[in-house]
Amino acid sequence: MGSTTKVHTAVLVMRLVEEGRIGLDEPVGEQLPGFRLPDAHATRTVTPPAPSRPGT
Repeated sequence: MGSTTKVHTAVLVMRLVEEGRIGLDEPVGEQLPGFRLPDAHATRTVTPPAPSRPGT
């Protein structure tokens, strides 16, 4: 189920990108105002930091 869920999530995220509703390089906090990280200086984006490893 986990691998299938990842594919569906990726497709939905890319549809939102195509519609211009979200950006892959925008901080997640700008897209989800309630999203908070323990480290206020940390930045998270939709795209993973490079290099990405398969299966993660």
